[in-house]
Amino acid sequence: QKTVLICPLNWGLGHATRDIPIVKRLRDAGCRVIIATEAPLSTIFQESFPEIETYYFSGPKIRYHKSGSLLFKLLLQMPQMFFWLLKERQVTKHLVKKYNPYCIISDNRYGVRHKDVHSIIITHQLMIKLPGLIHWLEKPLHLFVKRLIQAFDECWVPDNPMPNSLAGDLVHKYPLPKNAKLIGPISRFMDDGDNGIVI
Repeated sequence: QKTVLICPLNWGLGHATRDIPIVKRLRDAGCRVIIATEAPLSTIFQESFPEIETYYFSGPKIRYHKSGSLLFKLLLQMPQMFFWLLKERQVTKHLVKKYNPYCIISDNRYGVRHKDVHSIIITHQLMIKLPGLIHWLEKPLHLFVKRLIQAFDECWVPDNPMPNSLAGDLVHKYPLPKNAKLIGPISRFMDDGDNGIVI
């Protein structure tokens, strides 16, 4: 029985709901699925799959302020993001030692990969939109994100090709990373039989 480790980032319920069809397909194929995340995402998985195994895996807490420059305050939190990138790598090493997975699927966690385990990242944010005066930083930031993504064996992008894209520039403004493939939109309300997911 192959073990697959799925690690969604706790930045909105969409990261859990789009992973539910993937969990279902893996379980139907006879895989042992371990979900490593935190509440409320872990609760959603347990409600959908009561017998599923979970592991507490916290993530960064981004604060959105009601006043002042949102961008400036997000930039102040960048050191925390780099800290979490390193922490994710350490936690992943522990999870690999504990569960010996055949595959790791990271949903938007750029540090969740392992050199000895086939590692997949799911993301639709291949570039980050920036406003006005700092618009010029989009390209270097994209190159940094692209470098993180290309460290994975595969990148699954839940979107359609142009002109039917849902994510628009977030996916298609720049050339896709060499390890990326469009798998079509996925959610708990859709049949995943027609997308490009291959385990």
